[in-house]
Amino acid sequence: AYRLQRCPGLLDINLRGPSRIAIQGGGDPAFLRRCQKDLTKQLQTTAPWDAWSISVRLGLDDERRLADVSPKYTTVALRPRDSSLLLGSVALDVVFADAEGEALSECTLSPTILREVKVLMTIEGLERGHTLQAADLRETSVWLGDAPRRHVTDLASAVGSELSRRLGPGELLLHSHLSPPMCAKRGEIIRVRIQSAGMTIAMNARALDPGRLGDTVRLRNPTSEATFRAALTGRKQALFATQ
Repeated sequence: AYRLQRCPGLLDINLRGPSRIAIQGGGDPAFLRRCQKDLTKQLQTTAPWDAWSISVRLGLDDERRLADVSPKYTTVALRPRDSSLLLGSVALDVVFADAEGEALSECTLSPTILREVKVLMTIEGLERGHTLQAADLRETSVWLGDAPRRHVTDLASAVGSELSRRLGPGELLLHSHLSPPMCAKRGEIIRVRIQSAGMTIAMNARALDPGRLGDTVRLRNPTSEATFRAALTGRKQALFATQ
C-alpha cells in the first residue's frame, strides 16, 4: 500500500476476477507441518545454515512429493545438490529413515530457504542530498533469499554518505541510495598533505573542480599558480603522493 502511494495512477485501476481461488495442497496439513519442522531442524544442524537464523518454506511441488513420504519416518538426512546455492530455491536430496536408519522414502525437494539479516532503515523521510547521521537510521530484520549485497548492514559505512534520492519513512537503505559525501566545491581552499620519500608536508590549495570522497580533482597552488591533482580524503582535505 505504501509503494502504491507513489503511483497515484494505479489507485484508480479496477481489477476484475473471481472473488475466491482454491489452492490445491499436497497432502495432510499436519503431516506437511511435521515435515517442514523436521527439515528446518535438520538444516539448522548443517553448515552453513547452522550459523544462520533461517526459515524454510515449501512449495506446492514439495508438498506433493512429501505426500508420498512414509509417515513412519523418525529421522531426516539431506544434502544440497549444488553447494553454491544455499539460499532462495535450494534443491535438496532428502532421505526419510526409521529409527534403525533404514531408508523409508527418498525425494528431491526445492524449498525456499530464507535467512534473517539485520539491515538499516530510515526513521523519518529524508530528502535527496541529505547527509546521513546515526540518528536517521535504525536496525530492522528482513528475510532474504540471497546474500545481503543490496542492503546496507553496517551503520558506520552509511553515516556521512549522501542520499542519491529521496527516501520515505521506514524505507530499507540500499547501497544504490548512497553517494560518497561532497568534500570539495569549486573555489574552496583545500588542505593538501604531500607525501614524498617518507616525508609529509601540508599546504593550502584552491579547488578547481568539485569532488566527492575518493575523487581526484584539480587544485591550484595560490603562491606559484601551478596546477596539480590530488585525491580527496575528507571534507576540504586531499592527499598528493609523489612516486
